[in-house]
Amino acid sequence: MSLLEKASHNKVFANLLALFLVLVGLFSLSDLTVKLFPTIDLETITVTVPYPGATPSEVEEVIIKPIEQKIEGQEGVRRIRSVASQNIGSVVIELYAGEDKNQRLNDIKNQIDQIRVFPQDAEEPRVVVAEADELAIQFVVAGETSGFRLKQQAERLRSLLADAPGISDVRLEAVPEYLVDIQITEDALRRHGLSLTEVARRIGAQSLDLSAGEIEGPHRRLLVRSLGERLRAEQFRSLVVGTGQNGALLRLKDIATIEDSLTDSPLAGFYNDQPAIVVSAYRVGQEQMLALVTQATQLFNEAFLPSLPADLQAEIWRDESDNLRSRISLLSKNAVIGLSLVILLLMLFLEIRLALWVAAGLMVAFVGSFVLVQLFGYSINMLSIFGFILVIGIVVDDAIVVGENIYSGLERGLSGPEAAARGVVGVATPVLVSILTTIAVFVPLLFVPSMYGQFLEPIAAIVIFVLLLSLVEAFFILPRHLSHLDMDKPGRYSPRRLTEVLRKKASHAMDRLRSGPVKYWVRQAIRRPWLTLLLFAVTLMLIASLFISGAVKFIFFPEVEGNYVTASVELSNQTSQRQTREVIADLISSARQSAEHFQASDSNSEGQVIQGIFATRGKGIGGGAPSAEARVSAASNLAFVTVKIEDAATRGFAAVDFERAWRQTTGDIPGARKLTFNSSLVSAGAAVQLEVRSADPAQRQEVVGTLRQALQEIAGVMDVRDARYDTIDEVQIRLKPQALVYGLTLADLAREIRASYYGAVASRIARDREEIEVRVRLTEQERGNLPHLLQRRIRVNDSFIPITEVADISIEPAPSRLTRLNGQSVTALMADVDNRITTGGEVARQVLNQTWPSISSQYPDVEVTVGGDQAEQQRVGPAMGQNFLLSLFAVYALLALVFSSYSQPLVIMTIIPFGLVGAVLGHFMLGLDLTLLSLFGLIGLSGVVINDSLLLMEFINRCRAEGQDIEEAALAATLQRFRPIVLTSLTTFLGVTPIILETSVQAKFLKPTAVSLGIGILFATIILLFLLPALAVLQMKLRAKLAVSR
Repeated sequence: MSLLEKASHNKVFANLLALFLVLVGLFSLSDLTVKLFPTIDLETITVTVPYPGATPSEVEEVIIKPIEQKIEGQEGVRRIRSVASQNIGSVVIELYAGEDKNQRLNDIKNQIDQIRVFPQDAEEPRVVVAEADELAIQFVVAGETSGFRLKQQAERLRSLLADAPGISDVRLEAVPEYLVDIQITEDALRRHGLSLTEVARRIGAQSLDLSAGEIEGPHRRLLVRSLGERLRAEQFRSLVVGTGQNGALLRLKDIATIEDSLTDSPLAGFYNDQPAIVVSAYRVGQEQMLALVTQATQLFNEAFLPSLPADLQAEIWRDESDNLRSRISLLSKNAVIGLSLVILLLMLFLEIRLALWVAAGLMVAFVGSFVLVQLFGYSINMLSIFGFILVIGIVVDDAIVVGENIYSGLERGLSGPEAAARGVVGVATPVLVSILTTIAVFVPLLFVPSMYGQFLEPIAAIVIFVLLLSLVEAFFILPRHLSHLDMDKPGRYSPRRLTEVLRKKASHAMDRLRSGPVKYWVRQAIRRPWLTLLLFAVTLMLIASLFISGAVKFIFFPEVEGNYVTASVELSNQTSQRQTREVIADLISSARQSAEHFQASDSNSEGQVIQGIFATRGKGIGGGAPSAEARVSAASNLAFVTVKIEDAATRGFAAVDFERAWRQTTGDIPGARKLTFNSSLVSAGAAVQLEVRSADPAQRQEVVGTLRQALQEIAGVMDVRDARYDTIDEVQIRLKPQALVYGLTLADLAREIRASYYGAVASRIARDREEIEVRVRLTEQERGNLPHLLQRRIRVNDSFIPITEVADISIEPAPSRLTRLNGQSVTALMADVDNRITTGGEVARQVLNQTWPSISSQYPDVEVTVGGDQAEQQRVGPAMGQNFLLSLFAVYALLALVFSSYSQPLVIMTIIPFGLVGAVLGHFMLGLDLTLLSLFGLIGLSGVVINDSLLLMEFINRCRAEGQDIEEAALAATLQRFRPIVLTSLTTFLGVTPIILETSVQAKFLKPTAVSLGIGILFATIILLFLLPALAVLQMKLRAKLAVSR
């Protein structure tokens, strides 16, 4: 007796197994992390080296290049991208997929530790594995007050949140760092014969706590420690920095102004036109998003708001838990509707008890799969729930086959246990192979490289997990439950009486369809197989022409709808902070004008279109897509305006519609070098990104200019920008030969000038969760005055000499940022596109295949490659193609083993390309673009088509074995399998129908997958029922001819 037979005869095994799967599944579900999107492994290591006061050119030479030289050629490194900006150098190291990040991190740290050429004033390199931040909630603290006071209140909120259990990562954003600011006039320095560096050295020597060892006494041991560290500005006032003219002690307060302040950073935030700071809480590790947000909100309302000064305001700016709840609720609702439709369909065509047991088994498989979800480290998120929706219709196929086979045994008069045993054993092989082939086509999706592959991986994983559990349920649980069915007529008040009437009517209608039109046209297809193949081939080519002609476009990744739209602008580097603030005001004004249009035209709107506006100058704040961008210093010419629009669940327009309207209303901004708008939650960057590499900057800039002009002439291309003119006026100081007479070196001069403007760091103190610099420098009036620099006197050997006597001073343009790729200087040319007109792929191909070849001969040392979305496509496309070919080989091998034939699997797999017909036509009818998610649906469709084809071919072979001729066998098998094939197709379609019909913009980006699978299976079923029998006849007749010829 086989294992399956034993299980079907055992009275308790099935129930215990079902109960076990449900219990462990529920326990696993309770421990799973609930989040909006899957965790993204960025496969990246970042190296950051702050170098305060340094120019980008200096950072490139003494920071970036030494790091690149050490890392170049390291094992596992795929690409190195470096950015040198003012005060900081950053290197982003991308690893190959699957690399051991901790090992590579240690290797890179060891290499960087060997660098001995970093400047003395450069800070310690920070080498870390980049991790995708997952924002949970953001609070904004705003008011017309000083930045220092505003930060104190924001710091109080951060402390409240960070001290709470379950909240690990809380950050302040859009705010400069604390600073103990000591300012001294040049006149005071000269009067007392001091320099800034000397004052800083004396302060540092007195402001420290120092261990001085220990004293061993006869009875006890004493530790000795000197205490002198100052933490607040007022504590520095009494420090002695010299002696006065009369010999009295000269204290710091006598020559300097000392205050707790903020660094001179252009970074600033504005909320609804008021100065503001953002406090952000991020989810890390196993923290639960919903619990974290609930706790943070409670602390904000109960502990922070009551003590907030009356002239300040604080609000929740961004709550990702709302997004999470609404989207997961939407998908869960669609899952329930889809499951209900499938169950109703089963009850319409199957005996109600059989249908209910199949449905119950489906629930066991779903709940039990949570064990595997937890075991393999996945979470409950928008994509994993969509995986459950996708598999609803697919997973019932094996249960239907097993259940109907058992039920037919009961109808023939077999006892319950005997019908169960024979029924499951009789179809075990084809059911097992059908599940394995479906899994085989989904497995490649687990290994798609790039961020997008990881983003979509949970869909494939969930499908595989549920299929495995459904196999266990169909083989070991369902047969025992069905063995209890009796074949007596239903009682007077039994629900079976009503359902039996409906079932018989539905079965009668299907029988008439099968014995009438279906039988006639299948016979015609079988009799004229070559004509049938030709007709379907022509149909396939016609549908493919929709894609080739551009009627259906391919967009690598669709817009993921959000509630925030951001405008980013980069002005010329000479732009002042005030001018940038004016541009921010203009962007806010145009956003409000755009909102008025939507407010007037959107009848579905339940509130204000704009819920709030947050703007930053200098640098953007967290909350976007996962990325590992190089760190750069804040710049006064950068502005970011984020508009919070009405929630997607209640508004009647898409975020991208608001984005387009805002862009149109804004128009051109005078002096803006770059202006972009974005509304998507997930993006790999610009739709078009061309990277121009060359060691010759002049040639590089010429090529960028030519390609930029070509981009601007292409219809649908917008927001074209590049970094050719990222320059800023730089005061350059060169030492004169006569400086040697005074014993003055370039290093001495550089330190004194740096101290004058950036400041000489006396010490660093730990306070308010920050490392705070104590900085000595000239007064603000003297620092901001160029003529003052020319009149500056330098202290040399107890005397002061004019700086112009020992140095030449000139003003020259210099790069404000230098970008490098794999050790070469690179200039990026970027653009966005209107997907209604063209796609990023079409634009990139046009430029690379037409414009660049026409001029490339003039620039032999220039290399042009794609980046951003197109670079991700180049990674994903070949990998998916290779993986899919391997999966097709696995499918072929399984089918070949089942049929003991090399040719019959090819007949089955010939049907796969014809699944494109329904998928592409579905996208065309609904006005959708093909995307990477569409390919996921096509792969799922391939699995269903293979399953149906496998069972149909199996039945054709059985009919042949019973002695029927080729055409009779093909016709008989097709008619016999008609009902199960139609039932499987309808359940697959109904499972995803709610998503196809969903009108909410929140689920819009998932619709292409549902269309590919749902509408694709309807057309694929028609093709399967007519084309496969024709191909089978051709294959069998050809094999017979070959046999005769031998």
